[in-house]
Amino acid sequence: MASADVGAEGGAEGGADSGEEAVDDSGAVSLTIHVVASPAARQTVSVTLSMPVGATVGDAVSRSGLLADHPLLRELASQPSGQTGVIGALTVAVWGRAAAPDRLLDDGDRVEIVRGLQVDPKEARRLRYEVQGDRGRVRRKVGSLKP
Repeated sequence: MASADVGAEGGAEGGADSGEEAVDDSGAVSLTIHVVASPAARQTVSVTLSMPVGATVGDAVSRSGLLADHPLLRELASQPSGQTGVIGALTVAVWGRAAAPDRLLDDGDRVEIVRGLQVDPKEARRLRYEVQGDRGRVRRKVGSLKP
């Protein structure tokens, strides 16, 4: 069972978890896992999955279908990489911490598929400064603020 939500930048989907593992009709215990990705700037996609106990980060990413549904993510995942915690040029994380695809999941985990930086943050600031100059900078003289 999977459900998908698409939100704007910074939008968090879903509610609080009860922290209890779900039991399906056959009596087997399952985990509720949230898989999120940002296929493009200012766009987030979230899928909630019911996974069996013993599922891994890689299992959740595969079952979410996010790599198959989004061409940019699919392309980045297909690029070669020899790094741990990386699927192609994508990093996978659990609650914001890099995780290997073979890491076991716990109930309520949030698996994040993270694209690499397009531009170094320092370089982005330098480029913005070249375009807009000092316009956005607030200038104050020392001692000019009175209590």
